Parts: sequence; C-alpha cells; structure tokens
Amino acid sequence: ETTQLEQAAAEGKDIVRCPSADCTGMVAWDASGTRAAGRAWECDVCQKSCCLRCRAQPYHQGHTCEEHAVSGAEAARREAERKTFELMDAEGYQKCKCGARIEKVSGCNKMMCRVCKHRWCWRCGAVDAACRCTAASHGFLDNATGKVVSQRAVIAQSKRKRD
Repeated sequence: ETTQLEQAAAEGKDIVRCPSADCTGMVAWDASGTRAAGRAWECDVCQKSCCLRCRAQPYHQGHTCEEHAVSGAEAARREAERKTFELMDAEGYQKCKCGARIEKVSGCNKMMCRVCKHRWCWRCGAVDAACRCTAASHGFLDNATGKVVSQRAVIAQSKRKRD
C-alpha cells in the first residue's frame, strides 16, 4: 500500500489521512476539479466517512464544504454563548425581564436595565423597587409613568392594592 501511495503522490495526487483519532487509514485522490460539495470517502481502516476536500467527519451530505464550515462556526458561537450565560448565572448575575444579564458590583439595590429601562430591587426583585430594601429617602422612577416616586409612596400604594 505504501508503494501505491508513493506512486500516487508522484503523479500529483493528494494523500489524505483519515481524520479519525488513532486511525492509520490513507487515500490518494486527485483534488483538481473537485466540486464545492467536496467528495465523500469511507476509510477502509475505521469505516468512518469524511470529506476529502475539507476533512469534515462525518461527510456533510447535501451541503458544500463552505456551508458546513459556516454551520459549524455558528454552532460553536451558540455553544460559547450558552456557556457564558451558564457562568453568568453561576456568578450571581440577574436576568432582566427583557433577557439582559445584569451584574451589580456595589451601591444601591434599586436597579434599572440599560436595555429596556425596567426598574426593580436587586435584593428582593420588587418591580419599581416597591420594598424596604433601600433607605426610605431614596426615590425611584415608576416603570409605568417614568415619574420620581418616593419609596414611602410606592410602599403605601402597594399596601392599598393588597388590602
């Protein structure tokens, strides 16, 4: 087999190793004129299929090498994003109603999302921070009206709604 591969290489053919880990399979082929879809090959040693043009394993049936590369990059981007969100959740970031992740380093518990402008209390989650988690003298903007509301007024209004 080595002699056949050496002869193929001398004829200008490409020698392709099987992309499977620990597989010794190889094939000689003429890459000139290969379509964008590549060329499927099943390794004689491990019986796994791959694309001789882009080395994708398994072979990307129905897609060009370029389409397969883009879909792989998109899948990698989505996986990286998922892992980032997992880490943010584990590190204590909060998620606003719009889906934005929020980090609080220090300061007041009254938060406002930079994306959707929603306001809430970091500590207890109360909308408009209608709670006693921050000093009573600290006013806040109402989500509905956008007007400054003192914390006492918001708490009193919340109590009336419950009664």
